[in-house]
Amino acid sequence: MLTGDWFATPRSKKEIAAVANAWLDYFDYWHHYVSNLPGILEHDLPLLVPKFILMVREDSEMGDVLATTSFDPPQIVFRCSTYRELIRGDGRARFTAAHELGHLLLHSTDKELHRAAQPNYGRIDNRSLSAEWQADTFASNFLMPEHIARTFSSPDELAQNCQVSLAAAQHRMTELGTWPKAKLIPDLSFLNKYR
Repeated sequence: MLTGDWFATPRSKKEIAAVANAWLDYFDYWHHYVSNLPGILEHDLPLLVPKFILMVREDSEMGDVLATTSFDPPQIVFRCSTYRELIRGDGRARFTAAHELGHLLLHSTDKELHRAAQPNYGRIDNRSLSAEWQADTFASNFLMPEHIARTFSSPDELAQNCQVSLAAAQHRMTELGTWPKAKLIPDLSFLNKYR
């Protein structure tokens, strides 16, 4: 979370999914869920992103903010409790971490990134311009890529297998059109001959 919303270079769901898929492939998670997100943050990113800093601060220093990303120098800062939950595999903390990773990978070179105007602060109507929507979309695609999410028949299965919250799994399956399952209406036309 960048605090509030920010205007970013426009990106479509398809473009963001392609970026997430490229990073999944790079981190060797193409064929299965991202099992070691702390490892990506602690070990892989410092090798890939010059001057990257991962910080964990006391909850009291962060207020209500679970995590935040900044770009000069590139850093992600977590609340202590959120990072502990991430290490334990908590679904919400994993989504938060993937969201912040999305900001870092999508927006660090974004020349167009600027805060939403005061009357609209915190809300950008055109979501393709919203840095927060883009980071959420990245996180969803990174933790539940379409080719994996489509293999599950329920949000419960997706949440359990990809270690995300049930709400995130429901949202993803709804977005993909795989849930809720449409109820089949039986063809009762054969009864017409009895009327």
